[in-house]
Amino acid sequence: MDTRLKTALPITHWEKNAEGKYVLGNAATHYEKVEVPAGTEIRRGIVQPQTTASGYELPGGAVEVILPENWHTDHPEWVMQDDIPLGYESGYQEHERRVARLLEEQEQQTVISDLDAKAQATFEETMDATPGSDEYHQKLKEYNALRQDREEAYQVARALRELNALEDTIDLTEGDPAYAQLGGRYGDIKGELEGYEAHHIPPQSVDQSDEVVTPDDLPAICITKADHTQTSSYAGRMRRKELPSPYSVGDTPSPLTYKQRLIAQINDGYYTDTFRNEVYEIKQKFGDRYDGAIRQAIQANRNYIKQYGNPHKKS
Repeated sequence: MDTRLKTALPITHWEKNAEGKYVLGNAATHYEKVEVPAGTEIRRGIVQPQTTASGYELPGGAVEVILPENWHTDHPEWVMQDDIPLGYESGYQEHERRVARLLEEQEQQTVISDLDAKAQATFEETMDATPGSDEYHQKLKEYNALRQDREEAYQVARALRELNALEDTIDLTEGDPAYAQLGGRYGDIKGELEGYEAHHIPPQSVDQSDEVVTPDDLPAICITKADHTQTSSYAGRMRRKELPSPYSVGDTPSPLTYKQRLIAQINDGYYTDTFRNEVYEIKQKFGDRYDGAIRQAIQANRNYIKQYGNPHKKS
């Protein structure tokens, strides 16, 4: 990573330029090993600072070597090895992600511990109050509210751990460089890339969280129109009947639509399972084509869950 900063080469990603359009950053993904014959005139200099389209400062400062103009076409024999991937940034990124996730888990555990302590104190105050009195009922109400808050906090912590496990087990790459790698909050990415459509994960119509949540708040990735039409949730496929499953409508088991099955899973507390299964489908259909976007969508899902909670049927 230090090498990328000093050579002013940002990590491969799609970023907004000054006009607010997403473009591929000036990023190297591969390098060549070159052997220059003795006596060849070369120039040396210092890499100057660069600013990425998103405003990130790359300090530069490394020594750069400038070869003769058109050397690549005039002297292809100089190239000893080409198309060598620049993989050293992956370890740095992975380390940063794991540190952030660890801090996030510690923060959630602190929230749960604080709620446990408050609930215990309130319970003791309830026991000290005269049974049947206004104070007793007020304290009991506060205690139940704290226990409910604690359960919601636990659901959030569980969902975040499951997202971490998902990211660790699906072996994400940086994605196919021939395709845009853009994921995040639906409202932030829709319409940003020409030729691409924002695809909700999971589908927007299955969200069962609070009414203040809009489709714009949900996680999504940008995929091509042709690829979008192949997903199970595209257009009318959501309403097609499927084979009987453990999830049924009413007391009588019956075939469910794709949408009904996902809603039933979310109501039972398996929101991250629906997210995971949608990711699996994208990986199964398109391989690593959108891996970079999926990673961004996972982070957007973390933000969504921390802000709105882990969607499930409230009792």
